[in-house]
Amino acid sequence: MKFGLALSTPESKQVFHCYASHGKGYGRAQLLAYNVPVRLVVINSSLEARWQDATLVRPHEYRCDSMRGQEGWRRLGWAMVDGSLPFGELDVVDPLLSQFDYLPGFNLAPHRQP
Repeated sequence: MKFGLALSTPESKQVFHCYASHGKGYGRAQLLAYNVPVRLVVINSSLEARWQDATLVRPHEYRCDSMRGQEGWRRLGWAMVDGSLPFGELDVVDPLLSQFDYLPGFNLAPHRQP
């Protein structure tokens, strides 16, 4: 993974406001309470992204029942369902700038993530 790359640019056509997996969300979810409802921004290898409801189960492990059994999706970022901002303002994330191969999965224990 390359660090310090832009998550979005002024020319970005589609953006998501979330704690990006390669931004403010990197390593911070472990500071939250567990079994908390969140919304994940999920992305596939074609860089199609969408919101999905999920639960933060434990550090770096999210359960997203609506995506269970769908292969090839990873976590681009997340936001609190209640709109709270536990880590300050959300990142502005363009899926086309994601480093897909380095994004974490979900619905898996951390040691089994692709």
